Amino acid sequence: MSYKLTKDQARQVLKVRNKMIDAINGLIECGDIGLREMHDLKNSIEGWGENSLDSIFVFRPPKDSEDHPNHYADKVLKDDVNAYHYEEME
Repeated sequence: MSYKLTKDQARQVLKVRNKMIDAINGLIECGDIGLREMHDLKNSIEGWGENSLDSIFVFRPPKDSEDHPNHYADKVLKDDVNAYHYEEME
């Protein structure tokens, strides 16, 4: 797998991404802010669109103890040994 950034830079972006999602989730649940803006920011990070950070860097959920995706844990790089790989739909 090739990266536009170095792997260390991608890990740093991933670390920032995970911290931002945690902060946004806390603000959405407890804060008095514009929810629309927070949802837009969250979608730009982990949305289904091709321009979200998750799509650009192909961040994956890690596998849980039963080899299922753990969507509540911090994402990992695609080539991480614990990354969950979705099967191709035929």
